[in-house]
Amino acid sequence: MKIFDYLEDLYEYIKDNEWDDVENRYRKVSVKLAGKDIIADIDDVNLDGYEEDLEAVLSETVEKCEDEGYAALYFEYDMDEDWESSFSCYSRYTAEGEDEEEEWMENLEDKSEGPTLPDFGEIYKKYCAGDDARSAGVMLYLIVKTVCALGRRLENIQTSSLAVCIGYSNQLPIWRIREIETS
Repeated sequence: MKIFDYLEDLYEYIKDNEWDDVENRYRKVSVKLAGKDIIADIDDVNLDGYEEDLEAVLSETVEKCEDEGYAALYFEYDMDEDWESSFSCYSRYTAEGEDEEEEWMENLEDKSEGPTLPDFGEIYKKYCAGDDARSAGVMLYLIVKTVCALGRRLENIQTSSLAVCIGYSNQLPIWRIREIETS
């Protein structure tokens, strides 16, 4: 199974927003692929400060997006650049499945710098250079931890008029972790 097959499967679980369940499920998968020691190294990274910074910028950006009437917020992180991240606001949004090219993302209105996570960047550079099971397991777990960190922090922020999406640099399609509520 290739990394993209795992990611496609992962996205189905992410849609449920059961962050602890997602993380536990994919920790087990990643241990099988990469080994217990490497995955333990990822677990040893303290994410408290990262998640606090993530929530602070997320909260400010959600407020800005709602004040301006934007439709979507996209969190992007760059695995090749120490997990540098940004939050982008968009005036248009298309629900999942309606626009495979994500053309709505052409209407960038505002962008805020997010936190970095150099420890993840180092692990990624050390173990994810190949196209083998170990690389897939490490990459998968780093992605899972990142998505779950955002998902958990998003639970603390109320918004019903803003879709929230996530992806690593150049990821298509992007993942929706909160859709716009309609009714």
